[in-house]
Amino acid sequence: DIRTIEIGTVFYYKTLNENRIYAGLNKYGCLTFYDTNFVFLSSSYEYFKEHYIATNNIVELAKKDRKNTVDEFIKLRRLEF
Repeated sequence: DIRTIEIGTVFYYKTLNENRIYAGLNKYGCLTFYDTNFVFLSSSYEYFKEHYIATNNIVELAKKDRKNTVDEFIKLRRLEF
């Protein structure tokens, strides 16, 4: 159930062999992630199920250490998550 995925959960993205951090659902129902360079990406649930593998890691970054994080993205885009 995607509603139980904790924000900050790290997923392995098989296609590019890299980790992505879960940032929540956007207002269109897509799962939103950011990579280690804080680039935002989104995915449909169907694509997510095929290409992502859950790791047992959760990332918790202090506000001062974050760059283009969910809060800033919402503010910049004036979107509601």
